[in-house]
Amino acid sequence: MPQNYGNNFYTAKQLDHSSGHAFLSAEGDIFYSPNCSRLVDVPAPDDRYPFYVKEARFENFLSPRWWTKPYHYFSFVPLRPSFDGIVFETLRDFVPEIGPVEGDGFALSSRKIRHWLEIEDSLLVVARLLNKGFFTRVRPGLSPIPPSLLGFKNTFSTLRTARLRIAASRDWFLLWMSLISSKIADIETSREDWFSYLVDKECPQDWLSAVQSSMICDFSCHCPRVGTFLNIHNPEPEQPSVEWFYSWDIPVWYCPSRGNIGHLQPPAHVLQLATTFISKSPSPSKAPSTSKAPSPPPSEYSSREYERAQRAYLATRPWETFFATREVQRKKKLAKETLNDRQTRLNREGKHPTKSAEVFLWQWSSDGAIELVRSRVSKKEREDILCAYSELQCKYDSVFNTWDVCSYFGPDDPDDDDDDDYGGGGADSDDMDVDAGPNINPDTVEAFIDERVGQSGTHQCVLAVAPSSGQGPEVDLSHKANDIEVFRYMSDFYGFVPPLPVPATDLVPIDQKNWGECLKSVGLLTDTHPRPPGLTGPIVDFIRHLQGDGPQAFEWDILPGNRQPLMPETIVKCFHKLNERVFLVDGSYVVDGNLTDWRVAVTSSADALYTLRYVLQSSEYPSSAALARHLAEEGIPFYTLLRLDPIPSFFPLDALKTRIPRRRAGYCFTPADFDSYVAERKQLLATPRARAAILQGGIVGRLAKEHLEVDSVMFGPSSSVTTHRLGYSFEASGITYWDDGLSGDELAVICGLYCCYTGRFIYHCILSCLIMFR
Repeated sequence: MPQNYGNNFYTAKQLDHSSGHAFLSAEGDIFYSPNCSRLVDVPAPDDRYPFYVKEARFENFLSPRWWTKPYHYFSFVPLRPSFDGIVFETLRDFVPEIGPVEGDGFALSSRKIRHWLEIEDSLLVVARLLNKGFFTRVRPGLSPIPPSLLGFKNTFSTLRTARLRIAASRDWFLLWMSLISSKIADIETSREDWFSYLVDKECPQDWLSAVQSSMICDFSCHCPRVGTFLNIHNPEPEQPSVEWFYSWDIPVWYCPSRGNIGHLQPPAHVLQLATTFISKSPSPSKAPSTSKAPSPPPSEYSSREYERAQRAYLATRPWETFFATREVQRKKKLAKETLNDRQTRLNREGKHPTKSAEVFLWQWSSDGAIELVRSRVSKKEREDILCAYSELQCKYDSVFNTWDVCSYFGPDDPDDDDDDDYGGGGADSDDMDVDAGPNINPDTVEAFIDERVGQSGTHQCVLAVAPSSGQGPEVDLSHKANDIEVFRYMSDFYGFVPPLPVPATDLVPIDQKNWGECLKSVGLLTDTHPRPPGLTGPIVDFIRHLQGDGPQAFEWDILPGNRQPLMPETIVKCFHKLNERVFLVDGSYVVDGNLTDWRVAVTSSADALYTLRYVLQSSEYPSSAALARHLAEEGIPFYTLLRLDPIPSFFPLDALKTRIPRRRAGYCFTPADFDSYVAERKQLLATPRARAAILQGGIVGRLAKEHLEVDSVMFGPSSSVTTHRLGYSFEASGITYWDDGLSGDELAVICGLYCCYTGRFIYHCILSCLIMFR
């Protein structure tokens, strides 16, 4: 098992200068970063206390500073803040919770205030415990002020001011999350076990495991951080090395122009590029030739650049492609509508259901990708979501009985039109309605934290997870009686060909036990599916022949001499075998074979035969999207392969660092653990490339369908592949094929893997043992 199934992600990495970037400062000094190409300004030394209430804005900490001991955690501040995950998701959607209060003014709801205070107390307690329990290389720094001091509990005179001020308070949680991130990185560098230490201090294990899966412990390229400037010639006491920041993927800059710095010295051609523009006769730099193309620079955005990229994405109205495809499906379904179906649809159109209809929420990807992800809302949250958005932001489809909800589909309610901006807390100071309280200084802050920690204790570390263990799955995928026609099932999946003419009744009585054993051997439930009249005997004989010496020619379509054989030349024409596990469907067997950039491929010869039978038995050849949807509905593994230039991957799948949820040895799992597992699974699947879980088929695809609709497979590889080359790829006949993929750790989380440490890590897949609680 890989070591990253527990703590201790730290692995010292040797500096690789292939992606290094240098620039010339305004003062004429060259600064260099081995791991970041982001445009930054060289900061001025600043020893002022940065946490006065009137100046406390999260955006003031989004530029790198010189490393100092009191504020060493500033380098861990995230550039693309995320409040996804079961610990911090209550911080994300707060605007619907702001409303008028008795008397006059606007305030956050009491329920939301209570949740935020619980999170604040939890962060204060954990930070204090880690500081006391671990004396690492860097001693505790000066703590930021608690978010509540910025006023999220206050009442404000206008709705706009309330939104701005509460947003500023919410963003301030990120400073505390950064502080804990920095401390955990230091602890794990020393290979110490902070998880077990906090468990011994009575912190709940489900809460700590959720923290491991949150942005706090995300030190990957998907969570870019602010970084820091280092003085490597006259370092500060306890200052970490360049290699330490590099190994944690924290951007680092330093000035290499003085003295001999050995392996920290950047390549000459990088330094030349930084100064070429001031040359009177510029000439192309001559970088040393290499046999391997350099890795592309990391794709990072500042906070404002990220917002601009989001606005550019929204300007393309990306949801229109989905609704155009859905309209085609609507017309096909309406063409086959029965009288009962029509009456049901008309009833829905008269009064749109809010409880029985599925609700899908379009939100930004949880991995920072600039793409909206359509995810299923739990049954318990359906009405709350529909009430939280305006009428124009909620689109109902009476044919599929689904709601699609997104804040970008339309404007807010009319009374909100004047509230044009509530993100980032960037309001004018005289519009903030905030009480600065007592004089803020490090001593008063520490005294305030001491008091809060003494009052709360670790009982505040709780998860606000909606219970799912007693509600059953969000999507009922069980097959009921008559859902599966046994004859059609045996024909499609196993190639059974019935005798002609089909007898009206079975000529020889079939024992129920014999029938049940045969059904079980082909994956069907014994008592669920009725016997097909006249075909029970031939089906039983066919299954017994499969178990023995093999079926006879008259009953199996892959044998010569059958009355409706699958001809070898047809099989060869329909599929191109790219390798031992990839069978690409030829474009001539789908109606849009020459119109789509991607192609369907299956992963085994048995699935290839099933696909061929489905195509040949259809009244007309299906489209690529229809074929992909059908395979997804049947749980068959497949790919939607796209030809792309063989450029290096920006973010290879094996570089993803997904932490497997953890428990101490001897831990007794409960229904609450199942609820947290479902919530963590939902978070992991809230990314564009999560469609790869549906493509996996089997148990992974079945679990993913509780959060994603099968339509997600109909549009080809996501932007994770087309933009970042993050996915599954292979080469065949000189062509590189790509599709969305998930890492092994991500698949393990979807399936419910937990790890328990007993001196050696022991791994348990709790999905099967917790399914009893459903």
